[in-house]
Amino acid sequence: MLLHLSEVRYSCVSKPFLDGIQPYEHQVQTLEAVEQAIANRATTCIFNTSITGGGKTLAAYAYSILHQNSDYGKVIGIYPTNELIRDQKQTLEKHWGPNTLFEITSEEIQQLREEFNLRNSPEVLERFMIHWGKAILTNPDILYMLMFQTYPQVQGFTNHVFEALMEQFPVFVFDEFHLYDVKQLGAIAFMVGMTKYLASHNPHVFIFSSATPQEDFQKYIQTLSIPIVHIQANPSPTGRVVVEPITLELIEADLDSWEGLENMQKNEAATLKPYLQQYPQARGVILLDSLYDAKSYAQELSETYDVGEVHGFIDATDSSYSLEKQITVGTSAIEVGIDFVGKKAKDFLCFEARSSSQFLQRLGRLGRRGRNLPLEKEPYNYAVAYIPKYVHKYLEEQQVEQCTKRTDFGQLLQDAYIPTNQFKNYFDRYAPVEACYAFKHILRHELEQEPTRQALKSLVQTLYGVSLETTLEHCKKLEREKTLAGLLTFRGGTIMEHLIYDKDQYKNMKPLITFEVPILDLSDQKKGRNPLRTYDLIFVLRRTDCQLVTKERFMQEVSSIQHPEKQKFLDKIAKQNPICYVIISNLLEKSRKVWFRGEYQSDIGKPKVRRIGGLSICTESCVPVPGMKKLNDELEEREAICWISKGNPFDLAHKRHLPPLFKLYPLEIARNSLILSGYTIAFDLNAFFMDSLLGEHSSGAQIY
Repeated sequence: MLLHLSEVRYSCVSKPFLDGIQPYEHQVQTLEAVEQAIANRATTCIFNTSITGGGKTLAAYAYSILHQNSDYGKVIGIYPTNELIRDQKQTLEKHWGPNTLFEITSEEIQQLREEFNLRNSPEVLERFMIHWGKAILTNPDILYMLMFQTYPQVQGFTNHVFEALMEQFPVFVFDEFHLYDVKQLGAIAFMVGMTKYLASHNPHVFIFSSATPQEDFQKYIQTLSIPIVHIQANPSPTGRVVVEPITLELIEADLDSWEGLENMQKNEAATLKPYLQQYPQARGVILLDSLYDAKSYAQELSETYDVGEVHGFIDATDSSYSLEKQITVGTSAIEVGIDFVGKKAKDFLCFEARSSSQFLQRLGRLGRRGRNLPLEKEPYNYAVAYIPKYVHKYLEEQQVEQCTKRTDFGQLLQDAYIPTNQFKNYFDRYAPVEACYAFKHILRHELEQEPTRQALKSLVQTLYGVSLETTLEHCKKLEREKTLAGLLTFRGGTIMEHLIYDKDQYKNMKPLITFEVPILDLSDQKKGRNPLRTYDLIFVLRRTDCQLVTKERFMQEVSSIQHPEKQKFLDKIAKQNPICYVIISNLLEKSRKVWFRGEYQSDIGKPKVRRIGGLSICTESCVPVPGMKKLNDELEEREAICWISKGNPFDLAHKRHLPPLFKLYPLEIARNSLILSGYTIAFDLNAFFMDSLLGEHSSGAQIY
C-alpha cells in the first residue's frame, strides 16, 4: 500500500515573544499560560500536544528565558536520554547568559566532582542547582532520586537540593512525555503533588511536551484538583512548514516471529534500491527492534553504502558520527528526540512498527527540515513501514491509500493496532509504595514534622485512594521480603540496598544479580570503534561468539587499548560488582538458546514477586561458551528479585499483549534429580509489572 501524507503548516502570529522570533499561536499560548500560573502562585500543568517539530521546546522555555534574572526565572528540563539533553543544550544555550545553563547527567556529575574536588554527587547537585544554575537539563532518573530521597544522605546535601526543587524552581519541562510508562507517570504525578502539598506558597508550572497525550496521567492530576491547560496548534493552509510531505509505503511482515529484517531484505529491490538509483545522493535511516538485526544489516549494507550504526552496542561518540553517514542503521536509541537536520539530514526511512505509538514516533523523525517541497532534483521524503499482517489488513479495508491528513492517519493506526498492555494496575498496587518510601525519608529531615506528615498523608490518600497506614504496611512487607529495591529507581533495575536496610540487615543479605556486564568487543576494535562498553549479558550469550573471563584477564586485555573513553569505562565498572567479564569475537549467525534454571520451592507455581537464590544460566551444549561454570559459581553467591509463572515467555507475551521487547525468559526448575521445564521468569521492575496483572495474591491465579 502506498499513500501520500500531506505537509503540515502552522501560521505565525504578530504577538510579542522572545529574541525577535515571530511565534506560532501555541507558543504564545504556552507563554501566557505560564505567566498566568506564576501570577496566581498556583501549581498548574500545561499539556502542549502540537505536532512533533512544531516548536514545543521554545514554547516551554520562553517564560524562563525572558525572566532568567528574576526570582521566578529558574527552570529544570527533564529528558529521557542523555543524548537528547546534549542536543537540547546546544539548541537552548544561546538564549541564556554564560555559565547559567547546565546539563546534569551521571557522567557530568562525575566530571564536576573531579574538577571542583567535591566529595559526593549530592554536593555537586547542590552547587549547580542551588547556587549557580538558572536552567538545568537533566534526566528523570536523577530527578527521581532527588524527589524520592534515594540518593545517599550525605551531610544534608540531598535534602538541600530537594528543598531547592520545592522552593526555587517554578518551571519543570518534561519532553518526549509519551515515552513514559505507568510507573514513571505515577512517580511524576507524586512529584507534582508534592509541590502543591508541601510548597503551596510558591508557584509551580509543569509543562508536558508530547504530540501524544497521556490521558491516564491527566486523570491522576485531576484527582489532585490541579488546574490543567491544554494547548494544541491547529494546522493552517498557509504559514511555515513544520512537517514536510511524506510518501509512505506499508508492507506486511510477521513481526511476532522476528521476520522484519528478512522482509526488508526481500523488499529492498522494490523499495530502497529504485529510490537510491533515482537519488544516489539520498540519505536515510533504518530502524530495527533487534540489536542483532541492526548490526548484521549494517554490515551487509556497508558493502555498498557508507553506513553508520546507532544502538546500545555503540559508544555515544561513535553514534554521533554515525548519524552523519549516508545510511544510519539503529534501534530505538535513534527514535527519541533526534532531529535529522543539518549534517544529520535524512531523506528516507525504513522501519518496523509493532505498535501505533512506535509507528508514529519513528515516522516523526522524517520531514522536519521545514522545506517547501518539491524541490528540483532534491529527493522526496520516502518511508517504508513494516507492520503486522492484521494491521495491514485493517488499513487495506479502510482504504488507507486515500488518507492524506496526518491526524486522520494517526487515528486509523490507533484503531488498527491491538493496544499493548500498559500495566495500569501498577499505579494502584505499587506506586503508593514508592510514595511511602519518599514519605518516610522526607520526614527524617523535616524540623516541623507534623505539618509535613499531614500534608504527605493527605497527598497519598488523595492521589491513590488508600490510607497511608495501609500503604506503609505494604512497604514494610516488601522490606521484610527484601524485594523493595526492585521498585526504587525510575526505569527499573535495583537501588543500592545499603540505602534501604540497616547495617545488621544488610550484612546478612547476598548481593543482587545485575545483568549489565563489562564487554570488550574485538570486532569493533578492528573497525576502529570504541570496543569497551557495558551491556545485557543475556543478549551477549544469545547472539555473540564470546568467552567469559576473569577480571584479571579482562583488565590485562583492556590495558593495551588506547581510546579517549577508556578511563570513563574503567571508572564506571569500578563502582559496579559485575557477575562476569566478557570478550566478544563476533556475532553468531544463528542465535544460541539461553535459559535459566532455579531450585524448587513449594509455591513455585504461584505467580508473585519473590527474592530467590540458586539461579543459574544454561546454554546449548552444541554452542559452548567458555567460562560458564565460573559465571554460575558467581550466581550462587547472588540473589534475584523476580516473578515466576507456569508457561513459556512467547505465549505469555502474546496472550497478555505485552509491550514490544518486554523481557521475559524461559525457566526450568530442578527438583531433586528431575528437571521441570515450562516456566517463565521476569526480573526487577518487570517482575512487579507482571505481578500487577494479577488479582489478589491469595487467589494463586495464573495469568493465562
